[in-house]
Amino acid sequence: IYAERLDPEDRVSPERDDAGDIIHEFQLENDMVDNPDDRVISTITHALAWDTENEWMWAVNTLDHRMIAINPNENYRTEDFWMMDISRPWDMIYHDGTLYTLESYNTWLVMWDMDGHNLGRLNLDCEGAIIYGLAFDPVNELIIVLGHRIVGRTHPLFVFTIEGEQVASLDCIKHHFDNNMSLSIEWVPTHDFGKLWVHTSEQLWQLDIDTENWEVNGVVQHFHTMGLHFADGFAHDGENFWITSTETNTCEIIDDGINEIWITVDPIAGEVDAENEIILTVTLDSRNQLPGDYEAEIHIVHNDPGTPEVIVPVILNIEAAPFISIN
Repeated sequence: IYAERLDPEDRVSPERDDAGDIIHEFQLENDMVDNPDDRVISTITHALAWDTENEWMWAVNTLDHRMIAINPNENYRTEDFWMMDISRPWDMIYHDGTLYTLESYNTWLVMWDMDGHNLGRLNLDCEGAIIYGLAFDPVNELIIVLGHRIVGRTHPLFVFTIEGEQVASLDCIKHHFDNNMSLSIEWVPTHDFGKLWVHTSEQLWQLDIDTENWEVNGVVQHFHTMGLHFADGFAHDGENFWITSTETNTCEIIDDGINEIWITVDPIAGEVDAENEIILTVTLDSRNQLPGDYEAEIHIVHNDPGTPEVIVPVILNIEAAPFISIN
């Protein structure tokens, strides 16, 4: 069970949190392991991916090609790790129990199951460009690729299905993030007014993408972060950003500047016996939201082959507070 917010053109933007505020910081060498013998070797960079099922962050150690799972709910403990047999893994994405990693200077992704088994390659037609950054749209199951053309040093953007079929391509979008280089991008479906984020050296850029015509409408915001190198790890955990730093061997979790949550459903999963029922509590929170109309859909997915999914529309109208004048 999950709630998906809709995005009508005339909707009022939600009020922002303080973008870039540090929520938590930890040393990659020490804080996230229990056993000194399992200590991560120095630098983790280039690749982070949020595991929506286990609610932990996968990270790649580029020195020894170790894939590491960091659990933020258990004091950033290392839950699992295994070794990869590819060189210099860059960005990566997670979908349905599979990690898709980018091997540097190539046009394919290497797929891995959760036990570290190599599932083969997914070839992507990037029209002569190599892949620099990866993001995933879980709502539409689309792979977003930031490409790089060596001649001209441009950054085109490509969109593919999870099977690798190209859906769209955009010419160089580099000027939207001040012509900087990037090796890590994120697609955050709950950020209604700019779902694409680009990480460059010490900066995060939020871009508004028209997904009907696949055009860049413009820059929503950008702000300063840690991470002096444009290839430092960057991902979103559903609420906040994670950014690693090669120079300091640290990871910062920072506020993304968006107040995402105005609708929640409890419980989000459960089992119901035949002829029984379960009560779902839907909470609409208007605090810290601006006046306007907010729309969402509650998706209830179950094992009835006749109706595997039930969609319940939700509309929240927030009126402006009355102006009271006292003489």
